[in-house]
Amino acid sequence: MYSLMALAGDLGCASGPFIAGMICNFAAANGANESAGMKTGLGFSVLFPVILIVCTLIFTFVIKKRKSI
Repeated sequence: MYSLMALAGDLGCASGPFIAGMICNFAAANGANESAGMKTGLGFSVLFPVILIVCTLIFTFVIKKRKSI
C-alpha cells in the first residue's frame, strides 16, 4: 500500500510541472509574449493542487454514496 501511495505522489509531482511547462509553451507559441506564457504556466501551477483536492473530495463523496446504497 505504501508503494502505491508513493507512486501516486511521484506521478503527481512529475505531472504538475510537466503540464505547467506544456501550457507555458503553448501560450508562447500562440502569440503571447514570454512573460504572459510564464504567467499562464504559474497560474496553472497555483490551480493544480486545488484541482487535485476537488477531484479527491468528489471521489470520496462518490465512494461514500456507493457504500451507503
